[in-house]
Amino acid sequence: MHDSKRNSLLKRQRLLGLAAVDMSEADGAARFLRTMKPAQLPVKRALETAVIVSYSRAFTRSTIVTLQREEYAPADERLARLHNRILDLRDRRCAHTDKDEDRQVSVQFGSSRF
Repeated sequence: MHDSKRNSLLKRQRLLGLAAVDMSEADGAARFLRTMKPAQLPVKRALETAVIVSYSRAFTRSTIVTLQREEYAPADERLARLHNRILDLRDRRCAHTDKDEDRQVSVQFGSSRF
């Protein structure tokens, strides 16, 4: 086998192994989220971010190899929608701070609200 082909396969093997670990972490955090009480909102939000980032990592451009989101979308339509939603949330809520993101905040100074 040519070295370039071997290196390509080794990169893909590494990515898939890391993706499996990431998916396991996302699954663990998601399962734990179900046990949390509403009063634990800041911790819940942090765990939601962990689920989204861990799940999305393999589909995000990297120096190893990037999995194509369409190629790995579940066959089940409901799960495919969830797959795409999680990947969209990564960009819109978890990985960037920009004007188009989902998060909102208001700041109040004295009687003025911004």
